[in-house]
Amino acid sequence: MALGEWLSVTNARELARTQIAKEADELEHTPDAERHELALIYQSKGLGAAEARRSANHEGKF
Repeated sequence: MALGEWLSVTNARELARTQIAKEADELEHTPDAERHELALIYQSKGLGAAEARRSANHEGKF
């Protein structure tokens, strides 16, 4: 039973690492597209288009 849990956690951790590496690569090579993607995410959470764009542009300055 413990082996199954360990495999599950290990698999989830590796998936997260892969996704983080992919996002880091996209941020480095296509920052404008990533800002646009972030603005769309903010809009899906209820922000207006202009506020979503401002927020996405602000996030990239940290």
